[in-house]
Amino acid sequence: MVRGYAKQEKLLSTIGVVFMITFLTLYYYNINTSLLIKSYILMGSGAILLMGRFYLKRKGWDKVGSYE
Repeated sequence: MVRGYAKQEKLLSTIGVVFMITFLTLYYYNINTSLLIKSYILMGSGAILLMGRFYLKRKGWDKVGSYE
């Protein structure tokens, strides 16, 4: 996904997104925990992804072509 985004290749980005969704779905259904714990895991991973997005935006790395 990251390499496809960096090179502006839609096919590579799409393949990365499909693999990520597949992995997360399989991972979610194979965890041997309660639904409450699974919901905490989903909330935690979402919070981590949002923090990463805000970090990249703050550093200015979210703009295409600014890989210096």
